Amino acid sequence: MTDSSLPSRDRFSWLYLSLASTWAIVLWWLLLSEPKDLALLRAPTFLLNFGHALVFAPLGALLYLGLPKCHAFVLLSFVLAGGYGALMEILQTWVPGRIGDPIDGMTNVFGVALGISTLVALSAWREGSPGRGRSLRLPLLFLLASLGSALLATLA
Repeated sequence: MTDSSLPSRDRFSWLYLSLASTWAIVLWWLLLSEPKDLALLRAPTFLLNFGHALVFAPLGALLYLGLPKCHAFVLLSFVLAGGYGALMEILQTWVPGRIGDPIDGMTNVFGVALGISTLVALSAWREGSPGRGRSLRLPLLFLLASLGSALLATLA
């Protein structure tokens, strides 16, 4: 039984939401654990901010893909993922060796917006091109690229 008043969901919604939850747990572990080596903090600020945006883009993108497609749910995916990014910076103030930085929080939110807006733009482009369905490749590419950069940053 379906309610026609609700926006339609993708058949892979459960997968996207599962990947978003898994990525949120990975971010929790990476950002709220004590840093092993502070050499990463000597990197240029631009690279550190780029890393923050890169690791939060998949969270916004996967939430966007997992929720029904309408303006309210696009906003909800932004609020949920962006709020999570801001919360990570607040919680870092209580982790030894970490500092919660408002700039990092804003960069996390920017990364979420980047992930969502990229997929919104691609969806609009695909609607204009017949025969192009949504695939798993883009969200998985976001996830793998961010996972790789986060792990490199942690191991560096």
